[in-house]
Amino acid sequence: MTVDINTLTNALQSAFPDFGKSKAEKTAQYILDFFGFDDYCIDNILTTDDRETFYMLEDKKILRTKAEEARIAKGKIWRIHRWYLEKDKITEYSEKYEAEADGLLAAKAPLSFYENLSPKVWERTEV
Repeated sequence: MTVDINTLTNALQSAFPDFGKSKAEKTAQYILDFFGFDDYCIDNILTTDDRETFYMLEDKKILRTKAEEARIAKGKIWRIHRWYLEKDKITEYSEKYEAEADGLLAAKAPLSFYENLSPKVWERTEV
């Protein structure tokens, strides 16, 4: 399964209700730029601000981190930290957002019909 911009945008709007659509889209694009076509990215390419954003997403279970150790020359240990997209959680958040959006649209549909009627429709005329 691939995470696309729309799915991640919806997931961010569900996980962070204070995000507007514009901020969610920008954040989704920002995150996906690190991952490309992979489901992970290496931590050492991140700046401090990037890492702060990743930790915020980790708190919502949208990302997770994993560390590996490798022995290099002279017996030294090299630690590799990777960030992974939690595709199942992203899909869950996205589906939740879509269901809520559908529910809001369904709830507003009858109201919007009446709101769009001309005031003349409500005037009484004598027969």
